[in-house]
Amino acid sequence: MYIIKTLMKTKFILIIAGLSLLTGCFYYAPKSVKYNGKTYKTDWCLSMPSNGREYYPCIKYNETKEALFQKSKYNFWFTDEYEFDILYAEFVDSQFWRPNVYIAKDELNEAQRFYQDKTNFNYYIANWSDDESKLSITDESEIETLNVAIDHIMESRKTAQTITLEYTPASVRPTCYRVSKDGLFQTYGEELYIYQNAIYGFKEIDAKKNTRTIYDLGEAGKTLYSIFQKYNLIA
Repeated sequence: MYIIKTLMKTKFILIIAGLSLLTGCFYYAPKSVKYNGKTYKTDWCLSMPSNGREYYPCIKYNETKEALFQKSKYNFWFTDEYEFDILYAEFVDSQFWRPNVYIAKDELNEAQRFYQDKTNFNYYIANWSDDESKLSITDESEIETLNVAIDHIMESRKTAQTITLEYTPASVRPTCYRVSKDGLFQTYGEELYIYQNAIYGFKEIDAKKNTRTIYDLGEAGKTLYSIFQKYNLIA
């Protein structure tokens, strides 16, 4: 009995130690930090459903700029290039640049109103694989169509009718997205798909079956196809 208890105790200690090592490998960006007497918060706006896409910041990382301070293994910088008073942070060991954005607490409500107002964004269409093809859309009716399609993409509204097709590389890979007028945030520029004179959302590729599954954007998909034609992005 003593041996069994000892083994069980040893096993328990090993499990706890393993969990400690595992959790020690993860660092989470702090929800708020203080700088120059101000509090900055990061969980503040542009929230999407739990299964949806997020807006992502377009801040360009400057490797020559020294971080102001570090907290929870995140480096922090200050910038005055955007609409509001912000800090941005990145995990010190990150292999890619996707910073967390922190806005001054006293500007949170104003920032939420600004970035949740779609009129404070610029709108673009492009060939997904060619940045130089980007075109700005300013017509209000066309922007309305883009907003419907973008909201489908952002909310991952993929419960709509889906179609599975044999995968074939496409010469034109349309996309549309919006960027805040201060240049800070952009919606996810998802690759879309042309099928039977309409634009469809892209869901998944099955490499084993060599198929592509797409989802219907409804009337917005048909109108979006016409917009791409108008601007000569589709022959």
